[in-house]
Amino acid sequence: VHYSKTPYVEEIRILGVKDETSNLAGAEKLIAIAVPDFTYLKQNNVANSREVIRHELDTLGRSLPEYQRVRDYVVRSEPLPRTATRKIKRFELQKEIAENGFDTKGSPDKKQWIFTDEDNQRLESNVGQALIKAIKQNVKDVEKIHPQMSLEIDLGLDSLSRAEVFAFLEQAFNIEFDTDTAANALTVGEVIKITQEQTGSADAEVISQDFNWGDIVRNAEADKSLPELQTILNKPAFYDWIVYTGFKFFKLLFKIFLRLEVSGLEELKKIKRPFLICPNHQSFLDPFVVASSFDYDTLKNSFAVGATEFFKNSFMKSIARLLNTIPIDPDAQLMKAMKAGAVGLKYGKILNIFPEGERAFDGDLHGFKKGAAILATELDVPIVPVALDGLYKVWARDSGKINLAKVKLRFGKPFYPKDVLSKMPASTNGFSKADSEAKYEAVTAHLKTEIATMIDEMRR
Repeated sequence: VHYSKTPYVEEIRILGVKDETSNLAGAEKLIAIAVPDFTYLKQNNVANSREVIRHELDTLGRSLPEYQRVRDYVVRSEPLPRTATRKIKRFELQKEIAENGFDTKGSPDKKQWIFTDEDNQRLESNVGQALIKAIKQNVKDVEKIHPQMSLEIDLGLDSLSRAEVFAFLEQAFNIEFDTDTAANALTVGEVIKITQEQTGSADAEVISQDFNWGDIVRNAEADKSLPELQTILNKPAFYDWIVYTGFKFFKLLFKIFLRLEVSGLEELKKIKRPFLICPNHQSFLDPFVVASSFDYDTLKNSFAVGATEFFKNSFMKSIARLLNTIPIDPDAQLMKAMKAGAVGLKYGKILNIFPEGERAFDGDLHGFKKGAAILATELDVPIVPVALDGLYKVWARDSGKINLAKVKLRFGKPFYPKDVLSKMPASTNGFSKADSEAKYEAVTAHLKTEIATMIDEMRR
């Protein structure tokens, strides 16, 4: 009942399964089998249902004792099996898990998909074939794709892979998806439909056959498709002084109430612009704590991409311009977000980017996304790893309560991706899809390790 409180879930069942990570005989852990409320998701333009549901259930679990918390999540598209009296068949679910295991990434091959002539026609069109190619570049070992398959639940696309699929289509047909429209396309068939609406035909000409982040990032230009970036690049210095004064006031408050301790600022003086600043993410306060430590030149030349949920009306958009923030949703408009980041760096700016992509409620590092690695690798610019600790205690995720706790901030030693990649096998120096992915993963892993090491040192 407790986990049913989230509106994103239509059905949910908590089961105990064998804990393979425990050394204790008979040890179990709790898993949640959830069916999303797709109507609610579409009404709220939520595309990454699996991540949102995991986020919600994690948050709900924080109010429970450790032994009652869910440890893994299975999100499925089909309804849970029920009896004639509408009770969930718990034993049937347990038998299914015992026989097949539980897959948190999606399992289309375990279902029976029937293809009609209309289904085949849609998939064999130019739009359908481009979509299939995009999906197979992001999902391994998928043999068949059906129009009714959910991108996330059945095919296992996470938010970044899903965004890459849309970016692939945008490049293939030289189109740009509206944020809300893309967020509401949850299945293969729905993506084909909105792409066809943009191109005017299911058999529209494919402009580009290959999707390569290197080409996209290196060839990005400041054109009319990025008006928000133009505003930031041409902002009068007077506004920068206003923002700088405000952040210095914030820093004073942070020192008084949060006992803010900052170290490593000298690392920023060792490198020249452009570069990326990449902190871990614990709270809404993170960007303010980090930026409050910048000197005037660093603050004036820094910018961020994202946070669209905070800058929707005209007033908040003016605040975004003041804070050098370009409100683009990378989950729905990844191509545009990456181009904005690339162009800003080409103009000698400093990109502030949180590679985790979400706030960690427990202070631990969660999965890092590869956006920062792509930009730094392809543009040959350094990354400054930044470690934040204590802010998850100050303003916890999904909490309206502010607590006073000590906060530490450390700027690490800058590194170039090429220095990390020079230690890799020679085969990863190529530019194939697989080689590029290996490079981005290596740089992302190195960044995460650097931040983890600094956090461990700060906690000693």
